[in-house]
This record gives sequence, C-alpha cells and structure tokens, in this order.
Amino acid sequence: MEPTKVSNTDIQPQVEISLYEMWAQDEPMYKNAAKKLLEEEERGLREVLAVPKDHRDKNGDICERDFIFQYITSDISREVYGRSDIEIPDDLAKHILIEATSEAVADLVFNLNRHSIAPLNIQPSQTPQDGYRRIVIAWESEKPKIPDFLKGHPVIAVREETMSK
Repeated sequence: MEPTKVSNTDIQPQVEISLYEMWAQDEPMYKNAAKKLLEEEERGLREVLAVPKDHRDKNGDICERDFIFQYITSDISREVYGRSDIEIPDDLAKHILIEATSEAVADLVFNLNRHSIAPLNIQPSQTPQDGYRRIVIAWESEKPKIPDFLKGHPVIAVREETMSK
C-alpha cells in the first residue's frame, strides 16, 4: 500500500496571530461585539450593565471571566481573522467588552439623536466611581434623548460640557 500523497495546496497553514496584532485590531472586534450586545432588544447590553459592583474589579470593570466570554466569543475572532481557533487573552477580552459596551450605548444614543446637530461625545471614563467604570455621555447646548433603561443607571453618567473645537 502506497502512502497518501498530499500536495501543498491541500494544507492550510495556521498563521499565528501575535498579541500585538490582536490589540492593534481591537476595533473590529469590539464593533462586532457591540452589534451582538444590541441584538434581541439590547439583551446583552442590559445584562452587561446589570452586573453589580461586587462583581467588578478595582477599575469598575467586570472581572468574571466566564461572564466576559459569554459575549467575547470565537465568533468575533472568526469575523475579524476568518478563524475561530484563536484564543483571545483575558485582558484583551475584558478591554473588548468595555469598548463594546461603550460603543453599544453610543449607537443607541446617537440613533435617538440622529436629527440633532448638537455636539455629543460618548466614551468610557478612565477612573471608576462608586465601583463602576462609567460611560460618559457628554453634550453641549442640547440635552440628548437617552433610552429609558439607561436613565439613572449607575454605569451611565450624563453631563453638559463645552466641547473643544
């Protein structure tokens, strides 16, 4: 019996993705994760925002690995890299969830205010308050409309400020 011959075209090489490349490509990963958080009437976003401060670290970020990886799945690496065998490191997954949550809130608020011309800025804060990393919705001149479930939420901070030009 002859050995099976395999040509070079039959072999798909698995190219390693460096940690640097993963961090450099975090934007498409968190944008994909944000879309998933907004599915099913924002079910994922509501669950992420509902995590109490005793399940967050000193920076106010969710620290439960199993919870984070419910939202940062292999689907995200498949969509970005075309492969699902890439393991996303814990610290990168946490970062992606922070950015995805902020992006999802921004999408909701911007969509509600798409006809307004008032400046609006939405981003995660760098320092925690009361055990949460806040998502700051800053506005100038015209207070934005905010979805009811975000009003008064401990993760959301809404404030008027002068935007730099």
